[in-house]
Amino acid sequence: MLIQYVLCQLQAEQDSDGSAQSTADMTAFVQNLLVQMQTRFQTMSENIITKILTR
Repeated sequence: MLIQYVLCQLQAEQDSDGSAQSTADMTAFVQNLLVQMQTRFQTMSENIITKILTR
């Protein structure tokens, strides 16, 4: 699902201006996406650990 989201975002941006994104823009996009994924994974991990410890 995440891959589909990324591909849709890239396609939408390419369609909007008619050209491929610059390397710098793509790098920033991917870095931001990875930070978001790490944050969500960390939150999910903490929630799982909390549920295990409170049983």
